[in-house]
Amino acid sequence: FGKFGKETRLRADLESCISLNLEGCPRGFQQHYAKENKMDKSIFKSLCELKMGWEGQNISQNKVRPKENAGPIPIVSVCVQGGMGTVNTVLDAVNNGTASILVRGSGKAADLLADAVLIRFSKGHKHCIPPGKMEPSQRSFLHVLTQHFGLDEERDMINNEESDDYKCYDFRRIVEMMSNFSNVAESSIKDEEKRRCIQQDAAALIRSYELPADNQDNVDLIRRALAAALTNKCWVFNLHDPEPNAIDFKGSLLQCLLNGVGRGRKDNASALQAKLKYSILWDREDILYYTIKKSGLKNRDLRQFVEVLNSSYILALARNNMRAAKM
Repeated sequence: FGKFGKETRLRADLESCISLNLEGCPRGFQQHYAKENKMDKSIFKSLCELKMGWEGQNISQNKVRPKENAGPIPIVSVCVQGGMGTVNTVLDAVNNGTASILVRGSGKAADLLADAVLIRFSKGHKHCIPPGKMEPSQRSFLHVLTQHFGLDEERDMINNEESDDYKCYDFRRIVEMMSNFSNVAESSIKDEEKRRCIQQDAAALIRSYELPADNQDNVDLIRRALAAALTNKCWVFNLHDPEPNAIDFKGSLLQCLLNGVGRGRKDNASALQAKLKYSILWDREDILYYTIKKSGLKNRDLRQFVEVLNSSYILALARNNMRAAKM
């Protein structure tokens, strides 16, 4: 967290999430684990001395008390820079249901994965990268997909307005082509000259992210980055976002967590309840408002939607959060 300046004072949000509910936590801050392992004990002691954690967390050296009905432990993986193995680590995490926040601007694997997410947004999408602001590595990424694997708006665009991926590219066809690329017999691309050109451009793309491109399958590395983006469990935080009102790291971390809980239009009552709860606990009324607005539950079951709002209203009052309660 050294690069985030004031963000080092997030009061160990991830650790707080873990310690909210000790049940099922294999290496949480439980007392007996801290006693058995010197490193755990040292970390535990430091957190206590620094008073890290959410208000009312009741973390002490003698006793850790989980809150009643704390619910499941939310987990988010944070990808900062990283090397060749990082792509696999993130892909494994999201395939197993763990949301991942990608810190774009930290370089290398984090930027490769982040761009795989960002280039999914087409021209009609609100998160689309404007052509004039697209960086050289992003243009190279798009070039590989369009020129060599036939990425096409008409064929690969998701035009279902009811989908959370509306106006996004569906990379599944391209991912399948890439998965067969190394096997000439199964690949749809058999021309040797074309294959050589693809390999050269793929290697150049990987080098543009300051990753080693020699003696490895660069096409497959790109495929894995696209596969991670397709899971919809990756969230991008732009470390050097020029926008004056850009969301901070803590907000991005929360959005990533909520995205891992579920997609807005498909939320059931349980998912929406969890999202509103975390937004209130983190004192993020901006994200609370957006979550309520984007929820599809109100169109499917208005009664359940109102019940969830009432429950969240009570939680906001209990925490004396009047701004959240007014929403």
